Amino acid sequence: MPLEHLGRFFAQRLFWGTLIAAIGTLIAGRVVEARWFDDPLAPFALAFFAAGLAGLTSSWFLARAPEPRMAPPAARLGIRQRLRLPLRDRDFRPVVIFIAAWTATSNLAAPFITVYLLRQLGLPLGTVTALWVVSQAANALTLYLWGRLSDRLSNKAILAVALPVYFASTVALVFSDLRDEPTLRVVFLAALHVLMGAASGGIGLAVGNLGLKLAPRGEATAYLAVIALVTALAGGLAPLLAGAVGEWFAPRELTMLVRWVSPQHQGEVPLFALAHWEFLFAFSAAAGLYVLHALSRINEGDEVSERRVIQEFGVEAMRSSINQLSSIAGLLDTLFPLGRLLDRRKTSRRAPLPPAVPGPDRSAPPGAGNE
Repeated sequence: MPLEHLGRFFAQRLFWGTLIAAIGTLIAGRVVEARWFDDPLAPFALAFFAAGLAGLTSSWFLARAPEPRMAPPAARLGIRQRLRLPLRDRDFRPVVIFIAAWTATSNLAAPFITVYLLRQLGLPLGTVTALWVVSQAANALTLYLWGRLSDRLSNKAILAVALPVYFASTVALVFSDLRDEPTLRVVFLAALHVLMGAASGGIGLAVGNLGLKLAPRGEATAYLAVIALVTALAGGLAPLLAGAVGEWFAPRELTMLVRWVSPQHQGEVPLFALAHWEFLFAFSAAAGLYVLHALSRINEGDEVSERRVIQEFGVEAMRSSINQLSSIAGLLDTLFPLGRLLDRRKTSRRAPLPPAVPGPDRSAPPGAGNE
């Protein structure tokens, strides 16, 4: 598959996977809450069986997928030597470091969000499941937009926009415990899940494409194997470390208050409070600064500004909305071509001035040119 179409291909694949996963989660949550079985573990066993059956079905389709034959290697190398190649590659080593940092940082908080919502905030299981589905819906609905931008711009630019949104949403979970109104709290959490879901879609798509795009032809297997190995190690060790840190912070709390004292009134207003799992969210957001630093060291080619990514994302979202509401294809391109106007404006600024047409030499005496 051409590299310029990787974004759309993986966006379509992730879209259907996310959609089926969301539907399966809703069904499983309904079965667990319905209590149709005498044994309380029976619904979970049924969900695990369905998940295993879906995995076998996926493996069967994957085995039937066509795959071009790999070229014979130029030199026979052992597995250790092949795994060392990506780490010795000066252009690919920053990609490995970035993926390891992102995987570890995200797994400091992501596995414990559900536990935080259930135990610390005391939300019912149905509400937590609905919030997860909202996040997955935002993920699926924005995948096509991220895929188009990935093919047209760059994966690094998408990550430069999506990563700050994700980490800002993670640290904003700390403030959800300050909302005393249950309805306002759920609305606030739903908005955060929408942002995290949309950002996660762009991050997952761009990270996968980045490894495929920067891996040299003929050596992609070894390079992707190193990425998978690093992802597995970082994704497995980070939750263990986060769980130990979270248990240590369980009996501890950090609160910042604003206190007002006057002859008529005295009161305190909490600005924020960190307790138990909320410390992990703050640590994950702080570690996100290093993830952004690791991203800046990756060389993917031409640099694209974050401002352009945001503009293109808005144009793509508006175009998709108009195309769904209108039966005339390409209505947005005809009536409201913002993307083309922006491109023309930038092109006109960068275009060199036309050469000046030489005029008559006024310093020469009249009639000198006729000689």
